[in-house]
Amino acid sequence: MNSEKSTQSPLASSFSQLIKEPLVHFIVLATLLFAANEMVAADSREPLVVDRMTQEYLFKMEQSMKMHNLTGDEKDAIVEKFVQEEILVREARKLGLDNSGQIRKLLQQNMRFFFKEDMPKASDEALFKFYTEHNNRFTSPTISNFDQVFYIEKESIPQDLMEQLNAGADHREFGDVNPHFTYRLTHVPDRELIATFGQEAAKKLMDTENPQWYGPIESDSGWHYLRLNARKIGQAPAFETIKPWVQAQWESYEQSQIMRKVIEDARENYAIHVMPTSEGDNKEAE
Repeated sequence: MNSEKSTQSPLASSFSQLIKEPLVHFIVLATLLFAANEMVAADSREPLVVDRMTQEYLFKMEQSMKMHNLTGDEKDAIVEKFVQEEILVREARKLGLDNSGQIRKLLQQNMRFFFKEDMPKASDEALFKFYTEHNNRFTSPTISNFDQVFYIEKESIPQDLMEQLNAGADHREFGDVNPHFTYRLTHVPDRELIATFGQEAAKKLMDTENPQWYGPIESDSGWHYLRLNARKIGQAPAFETIKPWVQAQWESYEQSQIMRKVIEDARENYAIHVMPTSEGDNKEAE
């Protein structure tokens, strides 16, 4: 009786022997368990999705207050603020601060008061240093008054309008009647001027050395001709007269620093996804 010869190659034979070893079984099993654990860990973060409808709602609300089209940076800041607020709300719920069924804003306030005890006490020297380094917080806004001629349609503007205005014509004899854009604009802060007319136009309008008629300037509402006739530079009151205000601002600043650190630490627990908007903006997921 003839015995059958093995048809296995040396490599196949060695592999066959290898997979029978208990140590190999242990290594393979450990590798699979490690890989599975990594997959679970990668997906263990709580998802935080900012969908298209949420973004468009936030943009619409902000734009209605600012009265101008939002820039890309402004939109990014709005989304980032929403993400931070959402993290605060979720962390507040984990701490049991929503037992009374309070609304989103109150949850955020609860979280801020929760960490307020970590704030150090400020000496007079620390408050004065804060007042000096953050003087813009206490400085009243610079405001300006303007004469204005406003047209809804560019086609309605007389070709020689600037010539007539600079020759001394009464500007109230020109333009369209509009309750929001009257013949005189008063107490206009610089930030509002920039938001409405843009940086370049605002800079020319704030030129106190040569206050002439300037235009046409396009806005979302129409076309404007403006002339500066008064400007009051903002000033900060003396430290001694506003010390309680400085104290409140210092506490707010320190609290925001604490909350920033809290949010940064908590952010690692969330898989943040900002969905593309209808405008085609693509945001990176964290």
